[in-house]
Amino acid sequence: MLNSDLAKTNASLQAVICHFMKKTFLTFTAVILNLLTFGQTESDLQNIATKTIEKAIIIYDLESAAWIANDSIMMKPNFEKKSIESYVSFKMGDRTICVFYSKSVTILAEFVFVNKKIIKSVYNKRAFTQDELSVVKIKRSVQSNIKDGTIKKFKIESGTTYNLIPIVIGNENFCYLINVVNSNTKTILGRDCTIKLDSNYNIIDTKYNHKSIQELPFKIEGIKAFYHTHVLDDFFSETEIATTMLYKNYLPTDQFIVMGKKYTSTWNSTTRILTIK
Repeated sequence: MLNSDLAKTNASLQAVICHFMKKTFLTFTAVILNLLTFGQTESDLQNIATKTIEKAIIIYDLESAAWIANDSIMMKPNFEKKSIESYVSFKMGDRTICVFYSKSVTILAEFVFVNKKIIKSVYNKRAFTQDELSVVKIKRSVQSNIKDGTIKKFKIESGTTYNLIPIVIGNENFCYLINVVNSNTKTILGRDCTIKLDSNYNIIDTKYNHKSIQELPFKIEGIKAFYHTHVLDDFFSETEIATTMLYKNYLPTDQFIVMGKKYTSTWNSTTRILTIK
């Protein structure tokens, strides 16, 4: 009788343990599936938003400096404009520097900006500094790879061109490619990419933002926000945000929404707040 009661007790105990283990396993599985489904915590999403805005502001600062410097150099009388190969901009502390250079590896003009204003402009020919040479080598490498078709999947839409923005972040070499449209009535978002290069300026990775292009008209009434979807990436890209900042004074709204597979991103180009939910 004692053995029988003991057997029943053991069987009941085993049943309880099995039930507990099953319940624990299901709970653990649910947690894992939840993480896989939603992927990021609120803190993670805030961190992504912060880093994206930081990169976008750098792109914006570099490209807006180039716009202003280009306008200045085009109005400069007796300047040898035909000698210009291209330009590059880079950050140095709180200053943004834009230089125009020739094919003979010579700086032709230099502009120094603080808070979007030119505080110094020099038109004397001189040799490159190391910082200038680094970003020029990045730009030339990407230009060469575009010409010979090394950058796969890259496509220039009809009526568009692109700007290359080389950047050294830490000890890593990057170049942002931003598609632009030849129009005074609109700008575009889409087909931008981030190109990573090694220390010898060879391309080692190319990240594309999204396949399609969204047109953003300058003059249109009743627009409260621009909206588009992402397939390749869930989040707003830094190049998209930089574009909305560059054309802020021309666009009819400062509100932009991106719907990704898992998340919705909302960007305000006036407050410079990016939220991801």
